[in-house]
Amino acid sequence: MMENSRETVAWVGIARTVGSNATVFLPHGAPTDEVERKSFAVNLMKAIVRFSKENSRLGDSREMEGATQAALLSELALDYRDNGLFATREKIRTRDDGKPDWARTLKNGTAFSASNGTTVYCEISTTRYSTFATSLIARVQAHIIQEIAEAHGWWLGQYFGAREIPRGSSVVEWPRQSWSNLLRSVRHNLFQTRAIRLVQMLIDYLEATAETGVGNVICGVSDFSTMWETMLRQTLDGVENGWNERLPGPRYIRPDGRYEDAGRMRLDVIVRKKGRTSILDAKYYRATTSGMAPNLADIMKQIVYQKAFETCMADQDEIIESAFVFPANETHAGQFDRIEFVSRAGVTSEGFPPIYCHYVSTSEIVMAYSARMKLKDQEWVTSLKAPA
Repeated sequence: MMENSRETVAWVGIARTVGSNATVFLPHGAPTDEVERKSFAVNLMKAIVRFSKENSRLGDSREMEGATQAALLSELALDYRDNGLFATREKIRTRDDGKPDWARTLKNGTAFSASNGTTVYCEISTTRYSTFATSLIARVQAHIIQEIAEAHGWWLGQYFGAREIPRGSSVVEWPRQSWSNLLRSVRHNLFQTRAIRLVQMLIDYLEATAETGVGNVICGVSDFSTMWETMLRQTLDGVENGWNERLPGPRYIRPDGRYEDAGRMRLDVIVRKKGRTSILDAKYYRATTSGMAPNLADIMKQIVYQKAFETCMADQDEIIESAFVFPANETHAGQFDRIEFVSRAGVTSEGFPPIYCHYVSTSEIVMAYSARMKLKDQEWVTSLKAPA
């Protein structure tokens, strides 16, 4: 597993698979212990799946392409867990084996007279149902499930559940490059929602692996900063939404009174608890030096956000603070405490509120997000220190 070590690279996820071995790029703040890193990688992939499913509106963008592939693998595994290999129930005509079909027997059968005068048919036309999982769809599905389990079973175990992975399935007679077209041809004859959905997922998988190689599906997010913000908003306790619609925005005014709006402000995360409001800006930076931390433009924007938020507050006694939130190996384990404006003489300038620097455990955030849990212990958000 490889950790993202360059500030300019924000891609996180599975970059390559060879058999059961995977190359995984981990985000800033990933554990350093090898055992913990493997467990973290499993939760990370589950988090990427959730992120993709809940942001499907971005599914056509390049940013979400890898995350969508992770969701596709999970859906194929879940479908197999819940339904097994695809099977159809076909009604077939038989003789003397199944339920009698008297109409067909009377029409096509040969009648004989018994000694007592009754009519006797030596062969009875019958019907029975045959359940089979040897169709084209089932065979392609079996091959794909085997591929996915081999390459991605290390993180898809929960999605497969207790269902046994198919082994030694029937060989698909046609070359792999024709499977997609064959599946499209049979899809027209399907009516069940599950069958149509399964075939489409198999086609999507085949088209993805046609570019990257058999079983080698790239799963990840190209810009983890977007996911970092989303995870914080979903896991922190006391988050309030809807504030962006209430904030004032800049407007150009013409001499005749006409105007043109110049954009709107967008806050990342607002946490309100115990008479205190924290305006949090999620930053996917290491923030170990000033060169790896938000620049002056980001700092000034945060001050403007706090000022704008204060104009919307009816309770003037509520404490309002702002902070950057960085990923870290452990919560509180960071290089900086806050940002202040100082004069040339080194004296703190009044009129500029401090901006706090919070370092939060990436593992805790990822684990909580993948498990759909809230982090209750957020002392770092609700009990900020006053500047010395």
